[in-house]
Amino acid sequence: MPHKKKVLVIDDDELMLAALSSMLDRDNRFVYSTADGPRGIEICEAEKPDLVLLDIGLPTMNGLDVLVEVRRVHPTAKVIIVTGYSSPQLEQEAMAKGAYAFFAKGSEIGGLLGAIQEALDEDEKKR
Repeated sequence: MPHKKKVLVIDDDELMLAALSSMLDRDNRFVYSTADGPRGIEICEAEKPDLVLLDIGLPTMNGLDVLVEVRRVHPTAKVIIVTGYSSPQLEQEAMAKGAYAFFAKGSEIGGLLGAIQEALDEDEKKR
């Protein structure tokens, strides 16, 4: 039986959180979600998700700081940034801090879905 993938979504936009969670809650995946950066770190440490989808503009903690903490508590998790605060400098900083991929909210959904599948497939190949 294939490994049930764990995905954590950390985003304070309720519509985005619901949309991403709904989209991911299939294909043998278990989805955790939160709008709070510190809570996301706790979930990441406890549940060890295969993939984290992370917003940058969180109210309680900057998403880049959450990224650093996620990498600390679960270094093998793939982290994809999905943010409304997109700039080349921010993308470069996120990638330097260990992000797997970076997407602006509102960008082509096919690219995001492809990156999600690629990250999960890459993890499966290591098993």
